[in-house]
Parts: sequence; C-alpha cells; structure tokens
Amino acid sequence: MKSLLFVMIAGLASAAMLVSCGGDGSKASASGPFGEIPSLVSDFETFSDAKRAELQSGDEDNMKKILEEMKATEEKFKESMNAAFEKVKGKEVVTEIDPELPLKVVTPMKIEDISVSRHLVKLVGELELTATAIGFDSYEPTDAFELDDLVVLSYDNNGKPFAYDGLSKDMGGEPMPAGSKVPVDTHIHIESYNAASMGCLSKILITLKGSELYDQAKAAADALKGK
Repeated sequence: MKSLLFVMIAGLASAAMLVSCGGDGSKASASGPFGEIPSLVSDFETFSDAKRAELQSGDEDNMKKILEEMKATEEKFKESMNAAFEKVKGKEVVTEIDPELPLKVVTPMKIEDISVSRHLVKLVGELELTATAIGFDSYEPTDAFELDDLVVLSYDNNGKPFAYDGLSKDMGGEPMPAGSKVPVDTHIHIESYNAASMGCLSKILITLKGSELYDQAKAAADALKGK
C-alpha cells in the first residue's frame, strides 16, 4: 500500500513539474539556464497586451493613467531583467551539433549579454571544424563543406524542439582546414508564446537551415505561434 501511495505521489509531482515547465503554456519556470528571464518577459508582455487593449477603449483621462502605469512597469521590468541577467551571466547552455555537420564543440555556448528592449539573450561559444569547410555557398565547384545558413534550435526539458534562431560565425568565403577554430554567437528570442518552454530550456543544437531537424523546430515554433 505504501509503495502504491509513493508511486501516486511521484506521478503527481512529475505532472506538476511538467506544468510548471510550460507543458500547458503556463507561467514560465526559472529552472532553465536563463533563470527568471523568460518568466519576466512573459509577465511583461501579458501586462503590456492587456494595457494596450485598455487604451483602445479608454477615455482621455484613463489613457493618461494607463500610459503612466505602463511606463512605470517598463522601468521595473528593465531593473528586474538586469538583475536576473547578473544571476545567469556566464552560465553554460548544453550545446550539441547535428551529426551531419563537420563541426565539434570546443567551448559550449554561454550567456554573455541580453537586450532588454528586444527580449534577446546573447550566447557565445567556439566550434572546431572536423573537415575542410567554407562559410558561405560557393559559386564555384568546391570540396569544402558549405556552412552557409547555420541555425540554433532550442529544446525543452522533454527533448522537443520549440524555437530556432540564426547563428553568426567567424568564417569567410575561403575554405578553412579541419582543426580551425570558429567563434560563434547567437541571439535567442524570448516571446510570450515560447517563454514557458524557454524557462525549461534543456539544450541547444546547431544545424543547417533547411535540414530535417530545422524543419521539425520550425513546425513546432509555428504551432506555438498559432500559425
């Protein structure tokens, strides 16, 4: 009987964790590497959307009050975001590479900066080429692997992709040999529709735009957006 009770309690606890980590689009968790940032973005966007709706139907006196409230909340949001960033600055994010790419991780992506106004988290890291590669599509025949449109896919705590962002790399139009180090960075967008999943980010994966993995992430992101 005790063992059955334990199993039931464990099951309820697991379900609660899934909900808190955005399994039903609920409030974002702070358990992921971004800490409180996704939750702050979600709360601020929800507040802003509600106030903009009020502005559509409010009288002039009420509009002034709403605008003042929005300004005060925005200032508080900036302070809270900067404080949350300081808690996670330098934190590493589990970084994986599409097995189809001639790349390996030298330094996992880590949190370097944020843009409060644009709701972005900047990650930086370093990769290494495992074969000769070129940073752009070649207009001439080449044996170099073309790494033109690299993207970063975000995965939740259930191992499911839910977002994608571009990846900038320090590579030019000339082939680079295997063993070359490639500094990279990305800006992860946090929006109201993906904040719950961002709160439980488990890893990121680097692949090419147009790959099967990318298509899966894009479809999941579109579903979250309601497209």
